[in-house]
Formats: sequence, C-alpha cells, structure tokens
Amino acid sequence: MYMQTKNNKGFTLVELLMVVAIISIIASIVIAVLNSARDNARNVNRNETARQYIIAMGIYQNTHGVYPTGGCSVGANCGGDAVWVCLGDQPSNSCDVFEPHTENSTTNAQLAEFIPALPALTDPVVTTAKTFTGLAYGCTEDTGPEACKSYRMSWVLEGSADEVECYGGATEIDATAATICTFSTE
Repeated sequence: MYMQTKNNKGFTLVELLMVVAIISIIASIVIAVLNSARDNARNVNRNETARQYIIAMGIYQNTHGVYPTGGCSVGANCGGDAVWVCLGDQPSNSCDVFEPHTENSTTNAQLAEFIPALPALTDPVVTTAKTFTGLAYGCTEDTGPEACKSYRMSWVLEGSADEVECYGGATEIDATAATICTFSTE
C-alpha cells in the first residue's frame, strides 16, 4: 500500500497574519518611542537656548550694572508691565509666546557681545489652540531709559507641565499640550 506523505514547506495564512500583526505592533511602539524622543530633544534645545540667554543676561548685568533694555526706547520709562520683544535672529522677525512680538535690534545688539550667534527658537510648538515660537524677553523694572533692573523671559515646551521641566527654576504655566516657561529676576 502506497501512503502519501504531507509535505509542509510553507507558512499557512494564519501564521503569516500573526507575523504581520506582531511586526505592526512592534513598529507602532517604536514610532511612539521615536516621537517622544524627538519631542524631548526639541525641548532640550529650547531649554538650552533659554539657558544661553539667561547666562548672557547675567554677564551683561555684571558688566553694565543693568540688564538689556528690551522694548524700552531712549527717553521712555518702561517700568511696571514688561514691553516684550523677541530674542535671537528669528527668520520671520517675530515670535509668539503670549502674543506676537517683534525682534528688537537694540536688545540683540546689546547681547551680541556675550552671545554672538544669537540663537533663535524657530521650531514651533503646535497645540490645538495656538502655535508658539521663539523666546520673549521683557524688562519688568527700570529706573529710566537704558536702566533695566529686572526682567522676565518666556519660552514654550512641548507637553504638559507634569511631563516637562523648564530650565533654571522657571515657573511652568500649563497651557493644554504645551508648557509656557517663565524665568524672572524679580
């Protein structure tokens, strides 16, 4: 009697579908991890840029006895509420942290001695409500023109305040999917 043997030289459809499902699950996990790492890297860059400006402000203050004037113009008293300006060489000449601000050539020129490259935060933080870009600076206390005694600086990080950390003990103000960081010398 002749017996026919079954020759299994391939994969069944079920086996192939299982392999595809496993690969899909692994790929989705890897993509999620890579996106998280990318967000973290952008936040590190934003904090590092803010740190460079904070150090430059401190050096400027040690050299001149005051901080850069920010939006204050010669002959104006800018005490009280800050007149916000955009720091760095922004491609669009503006940034938007709380509201749109324009680049201030006087402030950038004052800082150029201590931070020659004038880094800019050009990578936007996009939320459902708003898009944030840049680093905003404002003199919050002065004793007349060209005499800024304290300042505030703000920038935005991706993620809620529970997930991210602002540089230098900055105050985190949660704004949905983004965190507004504010550093102050007040």
